Amino acid sequence: MNLLPDRFSRWIAESRRWRLILLVGGLGMLALMMTLVLRVDGRWLPAEVRRLQQEEAYLSSTVDRDVLYEPQDPLRAGFHTRYQDSADANEWVIVDLGKEFALDRIVLAPTCIRDNNNRLVTGYGLPRHVKIEASDTEDFASPRLLAERQLNASETTGRYPIQFVSHGRRGRFIRVTLSELADKDGQYFASLGELIVISGNRNVAQWRPLKTSSSIETDMRWSVEFLVDEFSILSAPQIATPSSTDGYLVRDTLTLPHEIVVDLGQTYDIDELRLYPAQPKSEPFTPGWGFPARFRVEVSQTADFADPTVLLGFEGFDLRHWTDRPLIIPVGTRPFFTRNQPLFAASPSESIPEMPVDPVTARFVKVYVSGSDSRLSPPVIALAELQVFAGNENVALGKSVSASETSERWSSSALVDGFNSRWKLIPDYDWLVRIKRRQFDEQALQKIRGELGNAYSQLWRRLAAGGGATILVIIGSLTWGMTSERARAKRETKRLRDRIASDLHDDIGSNLGTIRLISQTILMNPHCDDELRQDIHEIAKIATETSDSMRDILWLIKPTTMNLDEFVGRLRQTANRMLGHCQLQVDVTENIPAMEVSVAWRRNVFLCYKELLHNLQKHGHPEHVSIWIEYRAPRFQIVITDDGRKFHPATVHRGEGLTNIEKRMREIGGHIRFVQQDRRVATLQTKIS
Repeated sequence: MNLLPDRFSRWIAESRRWRLILLVGGLGMLALMMTLVLRVDGRWLPAEVRRLQQEEAYLSSTVDRDVLYEPQDPLRAGFHTRYQDSADANEWVIVDLGKEFALDRIVLAPTCIRDNNNRLVTGYGLPRHVKIEASDTEDFASPRLLAERQLNASETTGRYPIQFVSHGRRGRFIRVTLSELADKDGQYFASLGELIVISGNRNVAQWRPLKTSSSIETDMRWSVEFLVDEFSILSAPQIATPSSTDGYLVRDTLTLPHEIVVDLGQTYDIDELRLYPAQPKSEPFTPGWGFPARFRVEVSQTADFADPTVLLGFEGFDLRHWTDRPLIIPVGTRPFFTRNQPLFAASPSESIPEMPVDPVTARFVKVYVSGSDSRLSPPVIALAELQVFAGNENVALGKSVSASETSERWSSSALVDGFNSRWKLIPDYDWLVRIKRRQFDEQALQKIRGELGNAYSQLWRRLAAGGGATILVIIGSLTWGMTSERARAKRETKRLRDRIASDLHDDIGSNLGTIRLISQTILMNPHCDDELRQDIHEIAKIATETSDSMRDILWLIKPTTMNLDEFVGRLRQTANRMLGHCQLQVDVTENIPAMEVSVAWRRNVFLCYKELLHNLQKHGHPEHVSIWIEYRAPRFQIVITDDGRKFHPATVHRGEGLTNIEKRMREIGGHIRFVQQDRRVATLQTKIS
């Protein structure tokens, strides 16, 4: 029963597809707009969703409001153990701080490397278990446990440093034991980017001597020395307070050497000096922009530097401090490097600079520059900030700088204003605490967003319960109308075929039968002369052939199902009927499957087959004909071989019959091929559909 009027059903069936797409798309957009409205207007939202939205907004503003942090791509990856056969092996590293310190935090910066697609991968080689101990002696005869922890999922991602609070416990030697090693193709290892030991506001492990259970030493990437070389995923200790200046700049490098002198105001026991590279806001980002290539750092008790102490000298070769991190120069430590590093452009004959071993007391600090950054054109000298630490305090902050003023954004006072070229600098300890807080905030934000996503999903499901039902009803109605119209058209087509077949059989078939009977009656008349008898015999023959052809057409147009084996039987029967006057041999491959073939496929194959047999009978006049019918999934093939009149395939007349054969075969993805040998061979080949 058709529930819709025929006119409406016909309109649905004849509508273009874009109407349906526009209708469904419009309803979808309406539902999306309703969702967005509900998301913006909190008055319509459930109380739980409003609460989650408020927490998300607060945490989103908090994450970037205070400390700035993003994992950096270090110049030197860090420390990498040798490969072991088992994950249960223990690897360890010991750092000698030089003297006993009150320990506030132990920080492990994970390794950061780039994969084959040049993507930054953090947490490479991070072990699952870490134990940290302190001792007064290098043999750890009486170790004191500072921390031991199984790393959780958020720590093993390697985005943030792993921090252990040691609450001021004291020690000179620090041992970090790594277990439950990382796996790489069945081999086990551990790696760390940096070991940081915070005492007060300074990293007292910087450039200190190390011992380790095992280490892979490769230039540019892995070395045990890289564990305390100041390069890691951590950026400079800065917060989101913008700088109003760029730092200190010298453009006229023809006047080199150039001196920068800082008066600390009084005498201090100097522990550390830091030089921050500049990065002007008006220039493209260039790590280490304008950092001096050759210089030395001196300290003195007097302004005339009559008896200076050289903290560090880079005058024999070019320093390549091409990074945004500070160059940290600790006092009272070992030689700055024990091996040539890629940071320098030094020849093997040039000596590696060393730092003083004993503590240094001074009031004045001088940076004596003799080489500029030659990467820039013209070359310049630039520094963003100079810090001098006595204990935990930066005693250079706001002090007097004896150097020429250059511009509004570049000045000598900007060298000691507590800012680099972009942001405000803060003490290391405070920065690490804020980094930990940011890590917690990011984890909380991720959790809130997950809960909020679930809440939105529930809200969407509620909206979809009403709107979706409406859409489904509309789509169902359209689909039903289109399906009904197709089914009606299919039924009408079947009825038309049946009516045509019936009319052909009843009307034309009976007429042909009458012609045949009349012809036979006339032929039985003894008074019929030979010439008329021959014509009547030809009429009877044509009537019989026409009747056979009509039955073939009726068989083709009736939409009944047929299997392949039945179709092959029809081919054999047709050959016997059309080529009965020849010596005919029809062979069929074994195991023809009882698979159903479509009406269109069997129609095209059968008509091509009949046309070939007709041409063979009409033009070839063969005495012997063999037909080979073969099926090898998915190919179906008919090979017709005869000894009739010879022809050349290239010169054969291409009438309507051959053109129709080629056209029909193309429609079903097949082809026809003729070969002229001692016998003629015609091959039909196609796929079963």
